[in-house]
Amino acid sequence: MRLGQAITVLTAVATFGLSGVNAEADKAQYHNEALFKWVKSSNGFIHPSLEMRRADPSDSTSMFGLFATGDIKEDTQLFNIPSKLVMKDPTGAEIEAMQCGLVYELIDHLKKKDESEFAPYVNYLLDTQPAGQLPSAWSDAGRELFMQILGHEGFTMEEAKASLPETGELDLENTLAPGYPIGWIENEWYGLCDGPEGELEEYAAMIVIQRAWDNILIPLYDMVNHRNGKWLNTKSDESGVHSGKGVNVLALRDIKKGEQIYSTYNMCEDCGGRVKTYGTAEILRDYGFVEEYPQTWIFQDIDADFRIDTKGIDDDGETIYEITEWINGEPDEQDLVDLKAKLEEVEYGIKLLGTKEDHPDVSEYEYAMMVEYMEAMKTAFTVASEWEDSEKMCVVDGSCSVTLDRYTDLDVEYNTSIEPGYMDSSCDLQRHFHKYDDGTYLDLESYKSQYQTITFMYTADNNAACMDLDDTVQICDDYRPHYHEYAVHTAARFLPKNGLKRALFVGGGDSMLLHELLKYESIELIVGLELDQKVTRGSYKHFGTQPHFDDDRVEWWFGDATKSLMMIPKEYFASFDLVLVDLSETVMSFKVSDELDIFEALTLLVKPDGIFVKNEVYFDVFKEIFPYTALMRWYDVPVVCAQVMVMGSRTIDFMKQEMIEQDAEKLIVKDLKDTEDEYEIVHHYSRNMNIVDKYCGHKRDDSKQTDSPGIAMLVEVDEEVDVDISIEAVEKALQKNFNVIKSVRSDMDEFSVITTILKEGYITLRLLPKKKYAGFDIHLWGSFTKHETALNDMLGVLNVSKSNTSSYRLIAGGMFGVDTWKEDNALRGPQFSEICEIMKDSVPTPDKKPGRSDASDVMDGINTGLSLLNKKNLKIAVLVGNGESAPSSYENASEIVEIGCESMLGFNEFGKFAKDNLQSCETHLFKFLKQSAHEKKFDAMVISESAEKMTSSVLLALLSTQGTKFVDSVFSKNSLIFAASTDGSGNWKKNFMKHFADEVFIDEPAAFAEVLLQNTSKGGQVDLYIVNDDDEYFVQKLNAKVTEINNDETSIQAIFNGVSGGAWLFQDEFVPSTPFTPDDFNQIPSLTQWDQQSPIGHQIILQFEANGAISKEVTPESLKKAIIMSMDMIEENSVTTDSIEVYADLGEGLLLTTFWSHGTLSVLYDGKTHIDVNILTLDENVKAGDILQKTISNTIKPFKIRLRDEQPRGNGRTVAYQRDLNDTPKPRWAPKTS
Repeated sequence: MRLGQAITVLTAVATFGLSGVNAEADKAQYHNEALFKWVKSSNGFIHPSLEMRRADPSDSTSMFGLFATGDIKEDTQLFNIPSKLVMKDPTGAEIEAMQCGLVYELIDHLKKKDESEFAPYVNYLLDTQPAGQLPSAWSDAGRELFMQILGHEGFTMEEAKASLPETGELDLENTLAPGYPIGWIENEWYGLCDGPEGELEEYAAMIVIQRAWDNILIPLYDMVNHRNGKWLNTKSDESGVHSGKGVNVLALRDIKKGEQIYSTYNMCEDCGGRVKTYGTAEILRDYGFVEEYPQTWIFQDIDADFRIDTKGIDDDGETIYEITEWINGEPDEQDLVDLKAKLEEVEYGIKLLGTKEDHPDVSEYEYAMMVEYMEAMKTAFTVASEWEDSEKMCVVDGSCSVTLDRYTDLDVEYNTSIEPGYMDSSCDLQRHFHKYDDGTYLDLESYKSQYQTITFMYTADNNAACMDLDDTVQICDDYRPHYHEYAVHTAARFLPKNGLKRALFVGGGDSMLLHELLKYESIELIVGLELDQKVTRGSYKHFGTQPHFDDDRVEWWFGDATKSLMMIPKEYFASFDLVLVDLSETVMSFKVSDELDIFEALTLLVKPDGIFVKNEVYFDVFKEIFPYTALMRWYDVPVVCAQVMVMGSRTIDFMKQEMIEQDAEKLIVKDLKDTEDEYEIVHHYSRNMNIVDKYCGHKRDDSKQTDSPGIAMLVEVDEEVDVDISIEAVEKALQKNFNVIKSVRSDMDEFSVITTILKEGYITLRLLPKKKYAGFDIHLWGSFTKHETALNDMLGVLNVSKSNTSSYRLIAGGMFGVDTWKEDNALRGPQFSEICEIMKDSVPTPDKKPGRSDASDVMDGINTGLSLLNKKNLKIAVLVGNGESAPSSYENASEIVEIGCESMLGFNEFGKFAKDNLQSCETHLFKFLKQSAHEKKFDAMVISESAEKMTSSVLLALLSTQGTKFVDSVFSKNSLIFAASTDGSGNWKKNFMKHFADEVFIDEPAAFAEVLLQNTSKGGQVDLYIVNDDDEYFVQKLNAKVTEINNDETSIQAIFNGVSGGAWLFQDEFVPSTPFTPDDFNQIPSLTQWDQQSPIGHQIILQFEANGAISKEVTPESLKKAIIMSMDMIEENSVTTDSIEVYADLGEGLLLTTFWSHGTLSVLYDGKTHIDVNILTLDENVKAGDILQKTISNTIKPFKIRLRDEQPRGNGRTVAYQRDLNDTPKPRWAPKTS
């Protein structure tokens, strides 16, 4: 999320001079009012109790902000910005570091000024938002000083720019945050975006960085100032932008009259990784100001990220600061040493700053910002580095007084944390990734597709290659099995023997998931959904991974997943044994329909007794969709250190289902018989019987045709054919299943083409006698399910076996006005009623409400847990309530030690002596535990039925603040903590135990587990909560205990409800034990195919969509003009008006076809908003596509390119482009013996 800060007079003074302050103030107020009026007049909404004014109305230099003029209740709508007022990236490109398309769009509107449809907004920007607010836009002198004080000694802009021609980036080596402090203009605008030079252009680029929310600019919302903590009072629902509902902003809490309205740049629910990776330093870099407290400080090179806030004022009038959170857990001794070293760097940087007079070429504003930033950093680092000494002992030794917020409110529901940044937390990732920049890896190839920049690189050390998408490493030979084998084979173990028959993967364009799936002889169908063909073809070139277009069991669907999911046959939903998803979080949220986003639609593909697998930390989302969810993690992964995936299923309970070894060859995943602990990679598990299928009851609105989809199947024939095919034979074969309108055969010197026009679409058959080649396109906009039928019909004409063909599908445009569109809609995409009918028998039954339980049930539950320790003479600590005694019937106990606090008797948190009572209790517990464990440590601790909530909270605070050394002195290795509640009561104990796992035992194999024990004879139940310290076999043992209970013929039944693993383990000085190279894979089949390939042509399919209202009617004449204009640039006089066939009676749109001596061309217009251009040239003419793309965009306005597919056409199972075969006669990965 990127929103802008309201302009401060400091910026205005820096830009316009002191004499202009009042004038600029008046101007700003004018624009504020104009924007309010614009939003309201456009059917937007602004709460009547909101006004835009200065923080201090009497001070004309104070900052503007949005303020409440009256009380506003929580969840009240504050404002709604209609979607039409939101400036969007017209290219629809995926989210990048800089949203280039949005910058170009803003430039266009800034130039238009009053003529722009966004005139009130762009005039506000131009008149009130001066250039130079971000460090990247400061003067060269300012940027040089900034880099120097951040640790890049001797930095000069001249030297930094010297690296641009080679690397495309400024050479920045600062050691203090933020990363890349000044590189937005050179690295992104001129590098990533290839932007034109100019003050206005640079200004627009910085505005987008400063004010955009990913790929949109939201007027008014971007004027709401940022502040976290207690100040934050808004929440937003930005998804409305993509659904046409606008941007809706609500009150996060009750807002009092006079309060300023604040948003947040990093602590919102949908801020993703920003919560833990984005703080004060990054806000200065990207927004141009030092945030007010609370602040967040993030480091790239030490593991001590923290949040800091003000606590009050001391007796001397000085501000008191406190660390409110250590983001990745409390720092260890080395972290604190590193913090102190950082503090020394900051102090040295402040010394370099000197005075303003020392830097005459640096502006007043730039210098003031640097001073403010460095002082804030110094304060933060000072407080952080002194934290340990003051934190651990001050309460128990009486040197400080406590506050109630020291103690956790155990009534507040708490979920154990799952850290998303597991790779950063499991090794020094920066050190590992450094080799991609230090010359160890050499670029093999880098190119831009329509969607992303794709780079392949390799290291001469072991010949291993990596693929990088948009500067993010995606996969390497080194860890290919570590990723793909675990994804496929671990999940498949939960299926019946030979039960993996149908699989679907999304985002696996490198064909590596496909490689693993094809190891299963039981496989009948594999469907691959992938956006970018160039990933698939590039992966074959550089990794040797075959896409298997020639395998009848494999279906590739290339295109935007939001469209693909609405085009696949309805029978595919709820039909797959295994669905594997490898998509970014951003893409997962894209809308497929009004009812579903991509993730939700994908979950509908898996059958009730199938398994859904997603990469990365997605556990919390899964457990609300699937009754059974397991998060798997494994270490010792080359390049990325560790890996996480999540599995979900409607009926497969991952703790109850017997694992079965499938017959699939593996390189890294051990067979079950060789695995000591089959649950060793299970980190989290959830059983949730309260799942609701929210889509059941939905019905797709098919009352009006709203889109015009199409599917093109591209087919190659890999055997000799008789090229003397008549149009009569083609029509006769197709007439059985299609409505044939017309066929035309055209013969040229080098090839012949038969174009058959159908009511449902068209087919283009190309024949090259000299090359003994036949290939065809089947583009259908109706009867989508008949692709296979059309394929078989055409193969019958050619007298060819299907086993000798290669094929794949592209999602393309179609035709409005087709008679059968309603019937077609009913056969494609998710049909909710049919899916729900399939799923109805797998709807989970919520657990029954419990009956009565008693103390004996609780004791039985605790003793069940104690048996996990598998030893006698246990020393057990029991936390009891005041005046209560510990039970004496704990099994295998030789010593039971009661723990309690007399000071907490009758505790009243509002009482006069509440703080004294709390401090006395904590001091007592510290001394008592230390003394009691002096000779023998505790094997277990029980939070008894009588234990009091507040005393438990004090115990939690003590153990969590004293740290590992104290905890280890109290508890023995492999100790367990127990608590139990009956009849669904006692949630505070569950919260206590979850906090205990996260804050006391912390690191793996620490874990929180929950088991439900039901007494079938009495109807009662006990919720048993267990926290494990150091037993790495804990999950396996607990699951075995649950099974043992259920197999015993007693009235007690056990249900494993969940487990939450501890913090990821850090692999210090990590060196992977099993990196792989190309020689570890069987590349002989890949090389055989490589040598057989014989490209005969190059095909480009362009898809354009209207960006806004169509200014002029698209006519045959306008399309012909564009075709001829393009073809004259491709091959002069190749196409004439008379040679273009026009079909205008297929629906509301048009189809134009033509050919010339070196290729074929077709243009399909759907009648409203979509144009497809399909050109095939006999030579590899990439420029032909570029020319057509530019011409259509410039002449048929407002159509803009949305999708572009390029594929070689040929026989011999062609995958690679002709240029690749020319450049790489023997691929890098070829076996050494070949």
